[in-house]
Amino acid sequence: RVTKTLLMSLLDAEKSVSARYGAVVGLAKLGQEVVRQLVLPNVKAVMLIIEKEREPMDGDLKFEAKLADIVWSVIETDMISLDACSDTFGESFTRLLRQRFEDTAMASSS
Repeated sequence: RVTKTLLMSLLDAEKSVSARYGAVVGLAKLGQEVVRQLVLPNVKAVMLIIEKEREPMDGDLKFEAKLADIVWSVIETDMISLDACSDTFGESFTRLLRQRFEDTAMASSS
C-alpha cells in the first residue's frame, strides 16, 4: 500500500518536484528490490514528466541527481551494463548514469 502511494506520487505529473523527490527517496528506503521492481521500470516515464515541464526548476536537477544515485546503486549491485540502460531509461538519463559511473571510477582511482 505504501509502495503504491509512493509510486503514484512519483508518476503524477501534477505533483511538485519535492513530492516526486520524496517519493523516490521513500521507495529507495524500502530497499533495492523495491527499486528494481518499481523505480527502474518507470525511470523513462519520470524523465518524460520532467522534460515536459515548460520551465525546469533547480529542484528538477536535484531530483534527477537523486534518482540517478538510487538507480546507480542497483545497477552497480546487479552489475547491469550501461549499454543496456539506454532502451530502458532513455538517452538523457543514461547520460546521467554514465556521468555517475565516471565520477565513481575517478574517485576510486584517486
